[in-house]
Amino acid sequence: MTSEERLKTIEPYRNTYGAIFDDDVASQALLGELPWLKSAADFLGYSDARSMERIAKKKGLIFRKSRYSREIKHEQMHGNPLLGPIEQWPIEEIEKYFIRMSRIANRAKCVYITTDEDEVRLDGYSDLHVGPGGVDYDELAAAFQKTEEDDAYCFFGGDNLNTTTTQSVGAGEMQFELPLNRCLDLLVYWMKPLLPRIGFVDEGNHEERVKKSLGIAYSPALQLAKLLGNEQLYMPYCGFCRWHITHRPTNTKQVYVQYHHHGHGGGRSVGMPLNKLLELAAANEADFYTMGHLHRDSAGGADKRYTDDEGVIRIKGRLLVALRSFQLLEDDNYAGRAGYRPNVPGVVPIWLGAKERSMRTEISR
Repeated sequence: MTSEERLKTIEPYRNTYGAIFDDDVASQALLGELPWLKSAADFLGYSDARSMERIAKKKGLIFRKSRYSREIKHEQMHGNPLLGPIEQWPIEEIEKYFIRMSRIANRAKCVYITTDEDEVRLDGYSDLHVGPGGVDYDELAAAFQKTEEDDAYCFFGGDNLNTTTTQSVGAGEMQFELPLNRCLDLLVYWMKPLLPRIGFVDEGNHEERVKKSLGIAYSPALQLAKLLGNEQLYMPYCGFCRWHITHRPTNTKQVYVQYHHHGHGGGRSVGMPLNKLLELAAANEADFYTMGHLHRDSAGGADKRYTDDEGVIRIKGRLLVALRSFQLLEDDNYAGRAGYRPNVPGVVPIWLGAKERSMRTEISR
């Protein structure tokens, strides 16, 4: 089985915990493609790799421990070239490694859902800006509670932390009141109960400023995904997510492709969010598009014509959704001084049909 074949075999089991171990072929493919215990556990959604290890051992599957463990050090001392630093590997193994990693990276996120309901709700969170005082924490905590109580799925669209620097726009009133590690702890406290119903955790421009300020490859969004126990949740500013939904009573299957982009630029006009979403829809093929950054909700359609295999002209419906923020509605902030339109707090719900194909959202006042 080639690396590409193994990836296709194990992909349906991403974030499904131990379900893969009932499939002997997929289990062997997992061991072949992700031989390191921590990597395999992250792929399956385990926050504790030891839990996965116990199940795997019962099936006769032995995954390699962390490269810093005593076992790995022992193998390094006895000349296994693939367990040392990558610069010491044979060149053909370096080639295989980078080919495998590029195939993994160049893929959409995938979420698999089985439901008895006719629709699945996704709660779109974005621009939480956790850290400073200018955030509606009451609204935010209530939103997390409702998502959990309703068993809704969700995704996080970037700027989850307000990692401003002294050179950032609005830095004066948006400095941290909590240190970065405690902001991450607070987000984990809120988000952990939502696992495994989180599709992805996106990186926004505020997270990216930390990289530029520190001059190191550190991402608070990636760190948040790791703290949640699954670094596969991390999305680097933009990307695709495929939502696979099975309607249990009828065994009907639907697949919806989402393209998410944190957003860019500013704008004062009512149509600015939809105009930017239309730009994304022109360059990326998906069923629905989501974007944050502008702190204003909007929704619209971007339908297009196509011909099916029989030559019949049909319409493909596409949904555009701009997400909200959780900043307080204050006058004395950088958005107010710049004349931007008011922030709309809260999540934006998106419903995807399970029994029949449909997409809808709700923008209410």
